[in-house]
Amino acid sequence: MIKIQIYKENSRFKTNDLKIKKLLISFYEKRNFNDLNISIAFVSKKTMLSLAKKYYKDTRLHNVFSFEDPKEIVVCLETIKSENELYKLLIHSAKHTIGIHHR
Repeated sequence: MIKIQIYKENSRFKTNDLKIKKLLISFYEKRNFNDLNISIAFVSKKTMLSLAKKYYKDTRLHNVFSFEDPKEIVVCLETIKSENELYKLLIHSAKHTIGIHHR
């Protein structure tokens, strides 16, 4: 069973959580990853900058981070221009959570 938890740092972050869950469940099922726990966090610019500094020794503002273990995706909605861009970034990040990386 694929379990997806969505955390919103701030209630003003509006997302279609059901659509996000369906999108990611479909992505993982097509790749035969049927027993996963995934966390998605929607955070502020301040939090994203803090994570960049902590995990990547970086001071640039990123729009998304993904982690393989534990399987987590962190998104800064303030940097994303459209719903379509959000879904593309979520799929891109989902690939990273299962070990598919840039070449």
